[in-house]
Amino acid sequence: MVNFAISAMLIWLAINIAFVVLRLWATRHRAMPHIDRPDRPYPEVIPVRPR
Repeated sequence: MVNFAISAMLIWLAINIAFVVLRLWATRHRAMPHIDRPDRPYPEVIPVRPR
């Protein structure tokens, strides 16, 4: 019974960690500027914003 409880807690912890990592990955990718857009006229030139 204790072994089942420990394994259930470990599975729950792994699911929570995976959920947090996926959310961080999704927000980071959404916040990144899309440099490699195919609709730009010169795809090899990386746009630089003036300061």
